[in-house]
Amino acid sequence: MRADESVFEFLPGFEKNVREAMKVILGEAGEKRIKMGLAKDGSGVGAALTALQAKKAQDSEMMGTTVVPGKEGPTGQTGSG
Repeated sequence: MRADESVFEFLPGFEKNVREAMKVILGEAGEKRIKMGLAKDGSGVGAALTALQAKKAQDSEMMGTTVVPGKEGPTGQTGSG
């Protein structure tokens, strides 16, 4: 997951609130698989990770498979996380 570093760092309760929302959407087991952290090296890293996941999802559609973050795919690579 990607959020602006100042929001993540300075908005009180941001991570807790996002985690609660993810539990509703993904279930408790799904939420636990999501790793959140603060990257101080700019938005380029977040954009690169987003592009990587989009490419993996696109490739999996072409191969008729599903990319599940944290699970090994047909290439032996895992989703981000």
